[in-house]
Amino acid sequence: MIIGTTFPDFKVKSTIGELEFYKWADKSWVMLFSHPFDFTPVCTTELAEFSKRRKEFEDLGVKLLGLSVGTAEDHLKWSQDICHYAGTKDLGFPIVEGTHELIKMLCMTEIDTQHEGPIFSARTVYFISPTKELRAYLAYPASTGRSIDELLRVMKSLQLFHKHSYLATPVDWQVTYKYIAIRKSNGPTSRFRRGRQEVLQRRNQDTRCSFREEVSTDGRSAVT
Repeated sequence: MIIGTTFPDFKVKSTIGELEFYKWADKSWVMLFSHPFDFTPVCTTELAEFSKRRKEFEDLGVKLLGLSVGTAEDHLKWSQDICHYAGTKDLGFPIVEGTHELIKMLCMTEIDTQHEGPIFSARTVYFISPTKELRAYLAYPASTGRSIDELLRVMKSLQLFHKHSYLATPVDWQVTYKYIAIRKSNGPTSRFRRGRQEVLQRRNQDTRCSFREEVSTDGRSAVT
C-alpha cells in the first residue's frame, strides 16, 4: 500500500451483512483499522474506545470500519462483550471478516516471530479520503494498543491539507496550534502554493516556513 494511490475495493461479510467497501464508504472519509483476533483483551479495549468516542469521528465526517480475523458471527458475539465493557448500547460501526486474502491484499500481516507462528493481522490503520485515496497509514504489532487521540490528530491534519493544500502541521500539532504554510521549493524565487506569503527565514538554515494561526474564508492562510 502506497500513500497517494487508490485504495482497493472489496466485498466481504460483516456485522451488517455483506459489505461492498466503495458503496458503503460513499463519499466519506474512512478509517479502517484491523485487529489480530476476536475476544482478546487489547483489541477489546481499542474497539470499546472507538465505540465510546465514535461521535468525534462522526463530527469529522469519518466512517469507522473494523477488521478482525474470524467470522461475522463471531464479530457479532464479540461486539456484545465490547459494548458491555464500553458501556455503550451498540458498537456504532461494522466489523468485517478478515479473510486471509483480504489481509494479504491490504498488507496487514504480522509474523509471530517469537513463537514462529503463522501470519496474522497486525494493528493497521488506513486513512482513506472521499476519493478513495490512501492518505496515511499506521501499523502496530499485536502487543501495542493504539491511541485514539493520535488517530484523531492525524485525521484532522489530513483533512486540513485536503481542504488547503498549502498548509501542513508541525511536530505535536493540535487543532489549537498554528499551521505551517508550505511551498513547492526552497529556491529564492519560489512561492507558496496559494497566494503570496511572508517567509520566516531561519538563520543558517535552508528550511523556510511561515506559521499561520487560522485559515480565512477565502482559502488563504492568515498572517500571525
